[in-house]
Parts: sequence; C-alpha cells; structure tokens
Amino acid sequence: MGTLKVDNIQTESGSAVITNGVIPSTLVSGIGMVKLFQGSAASAASFEINSTYINSTYDNYLIFIDATPATDAQYLRMRFLHSDSAHTGSDYFYEAEVHSSSTHTYDHDAADHIRTSYQTAGNATGEGLNLFCTLSQVNSTSRPTIVKGDYTLVDGASSQGGTFNGGQDLGGRTNAITGIHLYFGSGNIIMNDFAIYGLVK
Repeated sequence: MGTLKVDNIQTESGSAVITNGVIPSTLVSGIGMVKLFQGSAASAASFEINSTYINSTYDNYLIFIDATPATDAQYLRMRFLHSDSAHTGSDYFYEAEVHSSSTHTYDHDAADHIRTSYQTAGNATGEGLNLFCTLSQVNSTSRPTIVKGDYTLVDGASSQGGTFNGGQDLGGRTNAITGIHLYFGSGNIIMNDFAIYGLVK
C-alpha cells in the first residue's frame, strides 16, 4: 500500500483547502470541540478545574465525570470558582430528579451549592456516580452560568439514572466564573476519570 503526501490542496477554483499542511481557520471556525483536559485524582477533599481550562477562550463546555465518594451514600455537589477560588455564597439554584419516579429535589434560590443527583452514590468497589453535563455562559455577566446534564449512580443493588440542572441564581449572574469545584457532602472525593471539552465559538 502506498502513501500520498501533499502539502497543498485546492478546490477546482483555486481556493486553498490546505496550505503547507495547515487548514485555514476560516474553514473550521465555529465548529467542533477541543479536549482541554482528561485525568484522574486520588482521594481528596475536593476536585477543581480552574481558569487554565475554563476561561474566555470558550463560552460553553462538555464535561464527563466518573467519581466515587470515600464515605458511603453521599451527594455530589458543585460550586463555581470566582477568580479561581470556590464561591461559597448563597446564590446558586438546582433541581435534580430520578427517572424511576416523579420525586425530585430542588432549591430555586439562595442555595450554597448545586446538587447533581437525587440519590446518593455508594463507595464500595464498582459503586459511584457518572455524570455528563454542559456548562454554559461562563463568561457572561448579564446571564447566569448554567450547568445541566444526566447522571447514573450505583449504591448497593440499586443502579439509577436521572437528570439535574442548576447554576447561578439571578443575584449571582454578574460574576463570570473561572472553574468548577466538585465535592461530596461528607468525606473525600475520588475522581476516577474527568474530561472537559471546549466548544468552539
């Protein structure tokens, strides 16, 4: 099998598609996503992603989380970073539900964190929580930063899934965020895997 090597590709009209091995930014502007970080972390009080990854380069992100609490039966909570410090003020909101029933939990104003599931996650081998979510409007100071997604958790013989959403309440919207802070209600967090992607503007 042979290999075709070219430095430049043009359309029939002569417009450049690839020049010196580089695709012009005008062809890819506004599409795609870029992996910013993927990794894991040993047991610690919290797990943070700061302005190294969440900054003015992107307004919207996709996040994948696989975490286990060091202490059994805990809720995973999220806070935002302001100037790379966890913001603990009472200006968050959240809603979380489980798909298997009509029950849900919420705090519509002045919560001090975002709760990402209705149930608790276990800490035994194979137990924990998987989360997929979007993080939006991180650079706005007129619209609130919002996080929303789906979760699946395992605690003993019970494996359940649900959805959640949350973010800054109206009073917190004037602060652009610089990261996220993840922790369980009690005990340490073990980050089995974490990945974040920036969505190209």
